[in-house]
Amino acid sequence: MPLTLRTTASGSKTIAASSTDTVTLDANRIVYDLIFVRPADLFPVQNSALMADVLSGQYPPLTVAATSPAQLSLALSFYINLLAYPTSTTATQYYAAVSNAAAKGSSASDIESSVAEFFKSTTNFKTLDLNSVVTAQTYARGFPFIWAGFTANFASFNSAITYYLYSPGTAASGSNTAAPTFQGTLAMTRNAAPPNPADPTDRSGAYQISFTPAQGAATPMTFQNGQFVSDDSDFPSVALRGTFVLKSSLTNNASDNVIVPVLSGTVNGVQVMGTTTKQDTSGGGGSDSGFWAFFHPTTFGQYLTLITTFFGLAMGLEWIGAKGKAAVDWFKGRNKPPSPDEQQQMRDQLDQQGDEVRAGQQRGLDQLGDRNAAVPDDAAMPAAQDAGRVQAADANNVARGDAQLDNFEAMGDQVEVAARYGVNQQLENVAESVRNGAQDLQGAMPPNSGSEQLQGAVEQAANNIADIKPQLSEVVSNVENELSAGDAADIKASQQVQAEAEQIAEDRAKAAEEASDGEGGEGEDPIEGGVDV
Repeated sequence: MPLTLRTTASGSKTIAASSTDTVTLDANRIVYDLIFVRPADLFPVQNSALMADVLSGQYPPLTVAATSPAQLSLALSFYINLLAYPTSTTATQYYAAVSNAAAKGSSASDIESSVAEFFKSTTNFKTLDLNSVVTAQTYARGFPFIWAGFTANFASFNSAITYYLYSPGTAASGSNTAAPTFQGTLAMTRNAAPPNPADPTDRSGAYQISFTPAQGAATPMTFQNGQFVSDDSDFPSVALRGTFVLKSSLTNNASDNVIVPVLSGTVNGVQVMGTTTKQDTSGGGGSDSGFWAFFHPTTFGQYLTLITTFFGLAMGLEWIGAKGKAAVDWFKGRNKPPSPDEQQQMRDQLDQQGDEVRAGQQRGLDQLGDRNAAVPDDAAMPAAQDAGRVQAADANNVARGDAQLDNFEAMGDQVEVAARYGVNQQLENVAESVRNGAQDLQGAMPPNSGSEQLQGAVEQAANNIADIKPQLSEVVSNVENELSAGDAADIKASQQVQAEAEQIAEDRAKAAEEASDGEGGEGEDPIEGGVDV
């Protein structure tokens, strides 16, 4: 049912803290889903199922607990972690807990307590419950506020934000780097005097949302079913969806251990991804140009595919939460304990509803550019999460391989400089090892190999680099005293690139292992909601 803003008996649309008031409800309805929200942005404070007394028809008094706002803030943090890590052990265990509870629970308390036991087993989400998580995810997909950026604990949302959208560039022959192609911006600007309380029927949250292409006029956008779209057609010319990622996966700077928002989808048939950081495409790449992943087309392409897969998994996680809550609400709406046949009928109806929900989710997912991505059904979800782990590990291995190719290129640059001062057998041997190592690795990069071949190739490349490194050092040392100032500077710059590439490769190797092991999602990484990520 659509959200409706209720008024108090005194005609007010708000109830002040520590005060009491009366809200008139429809006596013909047995159960209400009553959501108390923050007036300025409808951020949920408490969601309570309220049931009228079966004899008197009166609704019992309801108290908004002082701890409720913090609980909903924690629930939104959990949901964001599900988006960032939908294949993590935390996400898979959450799915299993809710799925099993919805399938086997014989009462509302059975389902709620089973899910509560899962949350008690976590490190940072021990106090959560299913109702809070579903309320938080419904808010995040119903209104665009979190994509505008936020202060700590979602105390407020930014009034304006801009996302810079890019597609992978095309690397020149013999290179693995290229500046990304700028495709445009998505901007959100809230009205100067938005209504307070906010209007629950305005799903844009009083934001003016527009897409401006790299060349051309701006297009108005709307926020529908969790996506920014340019029109209501089956395949809008612009369709973007938000999620969160670990920033270091884009920058390849290990110190960037924060979760940041990104948008991904399609712009006129081109798959894009963007953050609130503008990339400097004028120089063609490099550590000072922007995010490392954006300047490595193969890595960038892998992340685009991975994010779309993660969109599908996130949709599956959203549905299982909604399914669990629907089962709870069904039990709470019964005047007497339901029979086993009635319970099975309810579950059959939820399964049918799930098919309809997934069909709608799939239509939205198809708009985002990867027709191979899917929203798994209930039975397929565990296997899909396992496959997602493999895909996440592959994406990190591709980034590791790209860093290793950077390393080989830097070593080749040093060999080229040293050759200006004479060629000998040692130098030729090093040059051949660098060339063979780079070509072998390049041949194993997507789409030329599967997961196992890619894993073997990056491990072999690491061994090759380790073998070449001392030999190259000796070659450079032999000509060190003869180098011109310019050549010495070039050698030093190449050595710096080499050192950075080695660190990136090590970090991506660790990230690939963590993805395979299902790490993340426990709230260990802070969430950054600022304008510039």
